[in-house]
Amino acid sequence: MAGRPGRKPKMTLEEQIEQVSNDIEAYKESVKTLEDKKKELLKQKREEDLSALYELMQDMNLSVDNVKGILNDIKNQQGKEESDSLEALRVV
Repeated sequence: MAGRPGRKPKMTLEEQIEQVSNDIEAYKESVKTLEDKKKELLKQKREEDLSALYELMQDMNLSVDNVKGILNDIKNQQGKEESDSLEALRVV
């Protein structure tokens, strides 16, 4: 029985399975390509951020050790505030 003119013949189940398998492989490649692109963009962003941070440090005449000290002081202050908050809750 011939199909209508201009219509594609119906694919068999095996052909459909093969087509889906091919689609899956193509999508896997697309995902890998996108993941690689994302990785590269994240690397560029990190480099830009580090460059901006370095420029700011130079503008403020700060060394890496100065920045580490400042960040450590902030970290210690936050830890002290959390500890004080917990202590206040225990007192209540």
